[in-house]
Amino acid sequence: WMIEIGHNVSITEGVTILTHGYDWSVFKGKYGDVLGSAGHVRIGDNVFIGAGSVVTKSIPSDSVAVGDPCCVIGDINSYLEKRRAA
Repeated sequence: WMIEIGHNVSITEGVTILTHGYDWSVFKGKYGDVLGSAGHVRIGDNVFIGAGSVVTKSIPSDSVAVGDPCCVIGDINSYLEKRRAA
């Protein structure tokens, strides 16, 4: 219920989608408190997410996103033109 994935989305092998941080484990170890953070992640339509990416926030429609943490490197139209030119 905290992850929303749009239409025409490609998520390659090795991608991790997180709705929470692991900061609670440090707090628990040091202070004994379990104070976690969580949030909704929405992946829009027409999105490609590359291998090994860790998605920790929403990704807008028509995007190409990669990395750890995952970030948008461009829009799908620019990526298509780049591939056509190669």
